[in-house]
Amino acid sequence: SYGCTSLSLTLDPRKSGILIFDEADPTALVPPVTTTGRPISVAGWTRTLCESSRYPDFERKQPVQLPDSLASEYPGFSGFARYESSFDLNEDGHLILEITDAAEGVEVFLNGASAGIQIVPPYRYDLTSLSRSGRNELAIEVATTLERKYYELMKDDSLDVMRVLKALESESGLTGRVRLLLQ
Repeated sequence: SYGCTSLSLTLDPRKSGILIFDEADPTALVPPVTTTGRPISVAGWTRTLCESSRYPDFERKQPVQLPDSLASEYPGFSGFARYESSFDLNEDGHLILEITDAAEGVEVFLNGASAGIQIVPPYRYDLTSLSRSGRNELAIEVATTLERKYYELMKDDSLDVMRVLKALESESGLTGRVRLLLQ
């Protein structure tokens, strides 16, 4: 006889999940990151840029307000944008970072250690194991695609004009809200 399996699954928009029908290794299971808690103030953001081939040689350091207007400031930029700030942590708890939107992939670093790479918003990170009492250094790297550089190089090429190459309308960098929460 054949069995029947029924499954109910809820995912955040544009997030994926993997189903494995086997015995789970409890040490490999990661609970979902929730976004509740007391906000921790993070201010004084700076942004540096780096062409992909020059990574990790960031330059052009400047203060920025988030969400960032990178696409309008540097319409042809393609590479990595690194956003840095620091904050004080004087109590224990789970430290959660949420980035509501960015274009494109995001890697988060706390105190020099990577918290991982994510490619679909909302970007949520549990930073508890990387945090320390006192001053913490937060960095968020956002990788853009080559389409920006490609457009600037090829916008006048007759072959691409025939393919209806359109001006870029996509965003670049940290385009959403960044929240740090203590649970």
